[in-house]
Amino acid sequence: MRILTILALVVLIAQPAFAADNEKEAVYERVMRTGEIRCGYALWAPALMMDPNTGELSGIFYDYVEALGDLLDLKIVWSGEVNMQTYIQDLNNGKYDLECSGGWPNAYRGKFADYTTPIFFTPTYLYAKAGDMRFDDNVDSANDPSVRFSTMPGDSSEQIREIRFPNSMDVSVDPNSPLVYILDQIRYGKADVTLMDALSSEPYIEQHPDSLRRVVSGPLRITANNMTVPAGEYRFRDMLDIATRQLLYDGVIDRILEKHDIPEDHALRVQPPYRMPENTD
Repeated sequence: MRILTILALVVLIAQPAFAADNEKEAVYERVMRTGEIRCGYALWAPALMMDPNTGELSGIFYDYVEALGDLLDLKIVWSGEVNMQTYIQDLNNGKYDLECSGGWPNAYRGKFADYTTPIFFTPTYLYAKAGDMRFDDNVDSANDPSVRFSTMPGDSSEQIREIRFPNSMDVSVDPNSPLVYILDQIRYGKADVTLMDALSSEPYIEQHPDSLRRVVSGPLRITANNMTVPAGEYRFRDMLDIATRQLLYDGVIDRILEKHDIPEDHALRVQPPYRMPENTD
């Protein structure tokens, strides 16, 4: 009996140590240990672009995240492009530490991930083929089985279509494709309409005149542009939030947007949480 008691005590003492050895390392702890943040990203101009010849990245989010790394004294490792359909699952499984190209939070995604402080907001509009005026007087007329809707699995275009235009025909592109393929489907006549932010759609229309047009209506959604953080990694998120707010309040984000010549109606600026006193001199 005494031997069994001793053995039981040994097992009980050993269990916490065994559990601790198998406890998952928090993202914040891993980032602090390695001194680097591994970024997954999606390419969508002008937020994040890649030179096809050199592979060099550029854009609004590239400048922002690199500035964030400098401020935190952490190396930014641009690990690779994400799959829009699985990127939140990949993020929570540790494939990368952070989604670094604009998280576009919504209620569904908020069940599985967290988001950092927004650096700007983008209006999302309905776009149709150039010359197609069918939806100008009534946007909801696109909610019809005869209307082909260009979407990407996992992208906000898919969710907005399901909520606002559920009767339309879903014509989706491969989730591994660049987001611009959503617009290509309209241009090449494979779909009739899509939902896209002005930030990326308007430059596309300038590059391809007479391809698409914005349907005459207000934005269907205003979306925050921030980064996606693995679910429950609050210490990591808080660190990023504090640094992001510093970049906002110091005017760094405004200068990045000005550098890329982004109109204010394409990227709605974050208003400061204070009011400067009026000059009484």
